[in-house]
Amino acid sequence: MNKRLLFFLCNITLFSGACDRSQNTLSQESNSNIFIDQKPPLAIGCFSDANKALQCDALSMQSFRDGDFFCLCDGHCGADVSNYVARHLPSEFAAGLLCYNDKKSAFEYAFARVENYALECLSGGACVGAVYVERKSKIAHIAWTGHVRCIVQQSGKTSYATPDHVPHEKKEMARIAETGGVIFREKTQDGSRCGDWRINSLNASRAIGNRWAKGKGEGKSEVSGARRVEMPGKLMYELLSQPCNEFQSVEVQPLDGQIIAVPEYEQRQLTLTSRFLLLVTNSFCKVVSNDQAMQFVQEQANKTATLQGIAQLLVAAAVGQRGEGNISALLVDLLSDYDQ
Repeated sequence: MNKRLLFFLCNITLFSGACDRSQNTLSQESNSNIFIDQKPPLAIGCFSDANKALQCDALSMQSFRDGDFFCLCDGHCGADVSNYVARHLPSEFAAGLLCYNDKKSAFEYAFARVENYALECLSGGACVGAVYVERKSKIAHIAWTGHVRCIVQQSGKTSYATPDHVPHEKKEMARIAETGGVIFREKTQDGSRCGDWRINSLNASRAIGNRWAKGKGEGKSEVSGARRVEMPGKLMYELLSQPCNEFQSVEVQPLDGQIIAVPEYEQRQLTLTSRFLLLVTNSFCKVVSNDQAMQFVQEQANKTATLQGIAQLLVAAAVGQRGEGNISALLVDLLSDYDQ
């Protein structure tokens, strides 16, 4: 065994959707406040506004000998998948490093492992963003599915942000079309209000879990049946392939390959001006832009605000902009050595 990989030294800290918060090792300051009480070598701050009856988001942080691993999961249809991924993705990534020489393959291995378990044993699904920061080389290895956004700051501005995996994005749309997927969204008859573009009722084209939406049915060998999705009242459906027409209902037939769990991978060379890494969930991104978020982070850091305080203010700003669903943020100071 490669001794360089015998490095799991720290604890995974998780925030999840457990209704019994007494089981979480979290600050007791507020029932809706989610704090980290154990930190990896890089200073972090995180916060989640549980403005749903069920908290579906989860995160984990793991210190390795040669770097630090961060993961944020944006759960949907329950917290089972996000909780599982947050707990197990770091160890699966480490196992991937034992099998492969490159971080991209290690991430693909790890995502495939948690995907297989989620499809076999769990309900619901999750979009996932994960970052492994190597200390010596100062390289950030980023892997993601769906619309968890990973943003890197340089010189006070956004230097890189992961693009979302959504059904109407050009590359994703082409892949879905090849598998016979139907992309649709809801709209009013006068066109004044439009919902998210969706494939098999999901607004993400890559995610972990979501058995029915991936054509897996209920049993191990069963194929998902076709489902007619109906829109009540004055709301209608618009198909991406037929943008000028409106439909009262849409029939969808989930098939393998329409929604996938294969992560996209990117690596970024960090410099002495690359101070912050920010991971945020989809509900945050809908109301706060990348540049707005990083400008806000820099302004608060200049005021010597703590990372925990900045993360809390970021989430509060998104909630103030009528952000819906669970809104979570994980902020990392890439220039720190140990917690502040």
